[in-house]
Amino acid sequence: PSAWQAPSGELVARSTGIVARSTGTSSATANLCMDGRLAPQLFLLGAQKSATTLFASTLYRIPGMMHFAAKDKGHQKEPHVFDGSIQRFGRSWWLSGYPNCSAEQKRAVSFDATPILYLKRAPSAIAKQYTPQLCPLSSCSQRLHFIVLLREPLGRLQSAFYNWIRAGWNKAWSRTSGRTIQDYAEEVLQTGRDPCGGNVWGPFSGSLYAPQLRWWLEEQAFEPSQFMLVPYGTLVAPGGVEAITRTVLHKLGLSMPAQLGTGCMMGKTNSSRCNAGNTGAAAIESELRPETLAALRALLDRTTGAEKVAQVLVTQGRAATRTGVSLFGYTGASEPGPIAGWLRRSW
Repeated sequence: PSAWQAPSGELVARSTGIVARSTGTSSATANLCMDGRLAPQLFLLGAQKSATTLFASTLYRIPGMMHFAAKDKGHQKEPHVFDGSIQRFGRSWWLSGYPNCSAEQKRAVSFDATPILYLKRAPSAIAKQYTPQLCPLSSCSQRLHFIVLLREPLGRLQSAFYNWIRAGWNKAWSRTSGRTIQDYAEEVLQTGRDPCGGNVWGPFSGSLYAPQLRWWLEEQAFEPSQFMLVPYGTLVAPGGVEAITRTVLHKLGLSMPAQLGTGCMMGKTNSSRCNAGNTGAAAIESELRPETLAALRALLDRTTGAEKVAQVLVTQGRAATRTGVSLFGYTGASEPGPIAGWLRRSW
């Protein structure tokens, strides 16, 4: 925590006169203050390698949007609270990373952009911190907003594989290992497991959207209408970031600035993480043998293809209905077939 919990002068300066307990606003846009701190109200869940850093960097520069205070830029975006840290360091440690609430009446929202869509225990871990016993606002957990960015599973897998190679999280799959994505795909197909991150958050397992979405939508503390799904292709298309930002800010009760800020919140050393797509990577068709590519695509279709995801969105999420998951850019019926087609075209 010493690397994270270091409220910076930048954050204090940004929060002065901004963060407030909204006593004169509607309950829907009241600042979410807990224990005197502006607790996160917006969660950017991922999936990983689906332009979460690109979108978080846009939110980072909007007046009234507040991030976790940390020494390093990485933990400002991704404090990694609900993947185990809060159990180790406690609620007070978590909230102390966010600005104080004041008596002024200006709207402000804290956000957490740790991509934890893949983590089964995360929904309940978040819900436990927003119970009526811990939060002074009524229906506190249902004031949260969740954004899910989904990228075509095979493209996400390829991008995530090279992220693992660069990071060296698993020495068996690092720059010095000499192993290729062809080797990786063969092992996935042979064993049915992810050789990088087990069955939790590796390149393959991180693409298993259907069960991941089900975990979040089945959490009783949350309503499907609190979730907005944004396809990767829609976000990175010309004008996509601006359109999605406008929608999110409207939901949060914040004003759209005249001009969106630019630059990566991860700092210069990690600026490549704000680039959409596989920077420098070849097309997946040229990296895998045809029979391997076909088998891997078939496996992903069976486990997390557009049809599987659409079925979860309709069954658990009531997608495309007034009380269901919001599908950004989708205007069709609440039926798996049309939603699956939209996903294939958009992610």
